[in-house]
Amino acid sequence: MESEDSFSGNGDGSPVVEEYGSFVMDMFDGKSDIDLSLNFNNSIEVSRQKKISALYRFNKKLQSIQSKGHVTGLQLIFSARVPIIKVTDSGTGIECDLSVDNRDGINKSHIIRAISDIDERFRKLCFLMKSWAKVHDINSPKDSTLSSFSIVSFVAFHLQTRNPPILPPFSILLKEGDNPAYVAKVVETYFNYGKQNKESLAMLFITLLVKLASVENLWQKGFCASLYEGSWILKSWKCSYSMSVEDFIDRSQNVARAVRKKVKFNLWMYP
Repeated sequence: MESEDSFSGNGDGSPVVEEYGSFVMDMFDGKSDIDLSLNFNNSIEVSRQKKISALYRFNKKLQSIQSKGHVTGLQLIFSARVPIIKVTDSGTGIECDLSVDNRDGINKSHIIRAISDIDERFRKLCFLMKSWAKVHDINSPKDSTLSSFSIVSFVAFHLQTRNPPILPPFSILLKEGDNPAYVAKVVETYFNYGKQNKESLAMLFITLLVKLASVENLWQKGFCASLYEGSWILKSWKCSYSMSVEDFIDRSQNVARAVRKKVKFNLWMYP
């Protein structure tokens, strides 16, 4: 175990807590989880072992709070790419995912937030798709279905691949790098990029489900949705995935890697 002195955050050694995920992306509702990152140092990358060590210590504190009934459902999940603690506030019923030094998640959340200003249909379609996925119990990475970020990513990809496109390839938006402030400045030059596309939200939702259903048997053949390219690509991963959506920052990663079950996307199969 690392000592307490292994980390530094504020001048007094306390961590800085930052939000990421749906709240930062402005794609949350009353039932959304809260994603929080405990950041100890702004310049030095924290190793995975140190992150787990820190989460163990926070888990001890949360156990004492849970014993008093203030929180429930305390759960350590260290097998994931980003180790987290899950805990639910007893008063509100809101679940919180606590991670350590999750700079990647924070940066991508701010980038998605900036990109969503290009066209209001992006945010609305994300809400609609996430709600649909929750109703049909396919929005839970711990149950081998879709994570919220994989849903948001595929929605963005769908809008990139409409004719005419509603969002540009992310490679254009990341031409100055992946610093969220730089990306936001580039995004300003692409406001109303998709104004020539007049498709309604309902049409975009239906065509998104059709698109997912049409490639159901092609993921295993190397089909991959690339937001960076704004198009389908063929890609070989180190392991086999049931769905393939390339991370637009770290292209070696599949943001839909949690999907292990065969997820059906046929709109008409549900009552």
